[in-house]
Amino acid sequence: MEVSPEQREEFLQHVREGMNRQQAAEAVGSTGTKFRFLCNREPSFNRAYEEARVEGRGELTERLERCAVELAMGGHWPALKFMLTTYGDAFAWARSSKVEVQGQVEISAVAGVLAKYLPSDEYDRLLEVVETKMIEEQSVAA
Repeated sequence: MEVSPEQREEFLQHVREGMNRQQAAEAVGSTGTKFRFLCNREPSFNRAYEEARVEGRGELTERLERCAVELAMGGHWPALKFMLTTYGDAFAWARSSKVEVQGQVEISAVAGVLAKYLPSDEYDRLLEVVETKMIEEQSVAA
C-alpha cells in the first residue's frame, strides 16, 4: 500500500509535534519502515521530514520540561533535583559532580551542605520533609 499525500502531511505534523518516525507512522496507519523508504526515495520528502524532526525536538523538549516542572512542584524529588541542577545557579556544583555515599549519612551532614545553598525558608521546609520521611521509614522498618 502506497503512502497517500494526506498520510504524508499528517505524518509530518506528528513529527513536528515531537513523535518519532515509528510513532508518527503508526498514528497515520502505516509503518516506520515505509516512511524510511519514502525518505530514501524522495529527497524532497526527506528534507521535509528532517525539518519536521528538528521542529519536533523543540516541541518534545518543551513538553518534557513542563512535565519535569510539574513533577518537581508536586514534590517528586528526582525531578526537583533535575530542575535545581539544570536551572538553579546555586546548584551548579551538582551538575558535574558525582557524589557517592556508602553507609549511613547523618542528617546534620546533609543539613550543613543544604544550609550553604538554600534560602532559610526552603531549608526549613526541606528538613521538615526529610525528617518526616525518615521517621516514616523507621516506623515501617520496625
